[in-house]
Amino acid sequence: GPWWVAWLYAYDNLRAYAESAIIVGVGFAVVFEGGIMFLARKRIRLSKEEGREETRAELQPQLDAAVATAAQATAETQALREENRLLRERQTQRDEEIRQLLERQAARDEETRQLLEKLAQRANGDSSTV
Repeated sequence: GPWWVAWLYAYDNLRAYAESAIIVGVGFAVVFEGGIMFLARKRIRLSKEEGREETRAELQPQLDAAVATAAQATAETQALREENRLLRERQTQRDEEIRQLLERQAARDEETRQLLEKLAQRANGDSSTV
């Protein structure tokens, strides 16, 4: 055939190829853009998490100090409770000792009263009870 038929055929093939390449290119661009957007969102999310991590790293010493303070306060509270318990035990022991002393004193007072009665009877000349 004439040369222009071959040229027209080549041009038609090229145009079909270009149209399909445009479709493929647009599809590729959409997929590529979607991938870029996905990665961008992921990077933004990671940046936020890194920011949170940095914030956490900045706040960690304060958090550790607060935890240490709370632990110390708890330990001091426990020590105070133990001290109070020991004080109550000692107070209870003292109360018991005082009660026993008062009982002994009451018994001695009773013995003294009885001796004084005997002495009074003896002084009155009542020798039958001696």
